[in-house]
Amino acid sequence: MKVFGLTKQDLFVIQQLAHKDKSRENASSFMGQFWQILNPFINMIVLILVFSTMFANKDFVNYPMFVATGTMIFELFNFGTRNSLGALVSNKNFLIKTQIDKRLYIMERVYVAIINFTYSFVIYLGLMIFFHIPFRWTMMLLIPDIILLLLLIYGMGKILAVINVLFADITYFYQIFTLFLFYGSALFYSPAKIAGSARDIITFNPVYVAVAIARIAIIDGKIPGVGLWIKLFVYSSVIFLIGKKVFENSVENIVAKI
Repeated sequence: MKVFGLTKQDLFVIQQLAHKDKSRENASSFMGQFWQILNPFINMIVLILVFSTMFANKDFVNYPMFVATGTMIFELFNFGTRNSLGALVSNKNFLIKTQIDKRLYIMERVYVAIINFTYSFVIYLGLMIFFHIPFRWTMMLLIPDIILLLLLIYGMGKILAVINVLFADITYFYQIFTLFLFYGSALFYSPAKIAGSARDIITFNPVYVAVAIARIAIIDGKIPGVGLWIKLFVYSSVIFLIGKKVFENSVENIVAKI
């Protein structure tokens, strides 16, 4: 039996790789997994406290939840892609000595991102209750929103993992890129307040599109417009296909290089 093209053995390998990475990361940390769960929540709270006095006004239905929603979606993308950077390099012994499907190394990093997102979402539900955001059926639209975003993350993860083998400094450049992305995803401000071409750039940012869909579905309780869905679908599909092509064409040469 296969799930999304994966066998039971593949799913088992992904879980074992995730367990190995978690054990390695938490070996020298007292807080370990707890910190990874708590960190996105702390980021949410800091952003809410810092920017509530600057940007909160009548234009927002609920500014704290506006920020929390954006932060939750951004952290999923940020953690998933940055974690995928080292998917091949950090598993070089497995790459050399085993015949494990190379895609599983990237899938494992996305799997960990999903787990962390699940914990963050539980905290997010608590914030919804605290800030009196009603639970509506439109919340279910978060599921296709996240699936499309994960498709984007998986495609980017493949590209970044390949580049990282050939050019290790990509890690530093990607940190700079995600910093720009953080400020360009309208996490704590409305793009409607931005004039001209800057607003166009923001609204065509795929992370912002995923954030906008989540905000409309959860906070406003409405169905996001077709245009947003088309944008996210196109971005995710294109990046996924590019990542697939890059990975398939490069992975054997990369194993030899490692």
